[in-house]
Amino acid sequence: MSFEIKWYGDKLQKAIGEAAAEGLIRCATAFHSDCRIVVSKSNPRNAAGVNDSPSHPGESPRLRTGFGRESIVFGFNGDQKNPATRVGVRENGIYMYWLEIGFRRKAMTIRGKGGKKLMIPWHGEPTPDEIKRIGLKKIGGGWFYFRRKVVIPAGSTEARPWMLSTLRDNEDKYAQLAALGGQSKIA
Repeated sequence: MSFEIKWYGDKLQKAIGEAAAEGLIRCATAFHSDCRIVVSKSNPRNAAGVNDSPSHPGESPRLRTGFGRESIVFGFNGDQKNPATRVGVRENGIYMYWLEIGFRRKAMTIRGKGGKKLMIPWHGEPTPDEIKRIGLKKIGGGWFYFRRKVVIPAGSTEARPWMLSTLRDNEDKYAQLAALGGQSKIA
């Protein structure tokens, strides 16, 4: 009686690597989409420009301009041997990270360089009294005021989790997506 031994190790290892990469991409894509959906609840302003329904501590941030939602990105390194994905926020949307974890801020003073004044934008259309009292100047279609220093008071924002809560709420779904990766390639 003779036995023939066939080695499928290389083929199996390649198939497992491809399946892992495919499952990882499925998970990252779904997680990215779910995070964007979670922060898509509208936060409109009324006619007076006041927030009618801002998010509360423990709730995910609400959508006003869409900038924070657009800053949520994902990527894949494309390496089949060591696949890796990343879901996070772009540098200019870092405030989404601060909303995720909450923050405390010490009071700080900002001064103009070399004794120069800071040019600070004024939001909205000022009244004639505000123009005179504050010393507002119209430059390039916008209103500004000038100060040698600005004091920003201490403050804090309680966490408004959107990323970790999305992961926890959908972990079973992501596990199933990972398991789907490459099933037909291994069988």
